[in-house]
Amino acid sequence: MDFKELKSSLIGGDEIQKIEVLSFLSDVFESYNKNIEGFEEIVHLLIDIFVEEKSLEIKCEILETLAKGAIYQDIHLIDLSKLENNLERISDKCLSRCIDIFGFTHDTKYLEIIKKYQNHDDESIRESVDEAIREILESNIKQ
Repeated sequence: MDFKELKSSLIGGDEIQKIEVLSFLSDVFESYNKNIEGFEEIVHLLIDIFVEEKSLEIKCEILETLAKGAIYQDIHLIDLSKLENNLERISDKCLSRCIDIFGFTHDTKYLEIIKKYQNHDDESIRESVDEAIREILESNIKQ
């Protein structure tokens, strides 16, 4: 599936098509292939669609896919500012996964935004914050 097909299905497809494409991308990201053609462009597309998407289920699936990319691919150089700038508008259901993604970047520039949620009412969000902070700090100690 090429980028145009991915984009077309994610923008114009129905919910089932979107979930199928996101599942496909998750599998590709998990493949340990560090040379995925257009990876950065795909991540930016997913973030753009996430911001505009109305369905909470699709939003959560997009974040799950992005998290796979963050875990298995080299995401630390990708600009996540659009995701960061929309963090305040993200549903609590999706917020934990979003925080996880920032943690997987291992980039200290996300510590400040992550720490804003340390005292959140939702325990799972607080746990994601603690894990993301630990992930970032431990990876920077090793370097």
